[in-house]
Amino acid sequence: MTAARRDVATVEECVEGLRRLSDDDLRKLGQVARIRAIGLHAVDWEADLLHEAIVRMLDGRRKWPREVSLVTFLVETMRSIASDHWRRLENPVVRSESEVVADGEADGSVVGNAPDEAMQPERRAMAAETLAAIEALFGEDADALQVIDGMASGRSPREIQEETGMDATRYASTQRRIRRRVDRAMANGGELA
Repeated sequence: MTAARRDVATVEECVEGLRRLSDDDLRKLGQVARIRAIGLHAVDWEADLLHEAIVRMLDGRRKWPREVSLVTFLVETMRSIASDHWRRLENPVVRSESEVVADGEADGSVVGNAPDEAMQPERRAMAAETLAAIEALFGEDADALQVIDGMASGRSPREIQEETGMDATRYASTQRRIRRRVDRAMANGGELA
């Protein structure tokens, strides 16, 4: 067995690592998956990012290095999966006119059945950079990620508090912490991303 192979967890160690994940670890992974799925309209954060990351680890497509925490490994695997989805959006499958016409025959409207190009490549790149900056700023702060996710999803402070189990004081201090980190990042670099 080579030295490189010994540094990689076995399937059994992966399963045991998953069993040992705490509720906070799972909450953080869920928040990162939700953030990574923003803008990926056909991607479900749980099935397509979080569960897919776990499946790739267990089936051996992604190897978990023992010196890396499982949470960090899964976060990076989700980042990679999300990046693959973004690349597919940037390089869409080109459909011939005959395929579009065949699809449009039901209502007679070729234009009505044309693909939605809601987000241009520049906007997708900016969104990906912003998400990466948010993850860098708050990657170790599960409360902040939960509040940011709730705000991005349009939930009210009360809804966020109920979903996360935060009381008003903890929610307010998390908001202040978010504001201070964002202000500091903006002052240091002029922009978040």
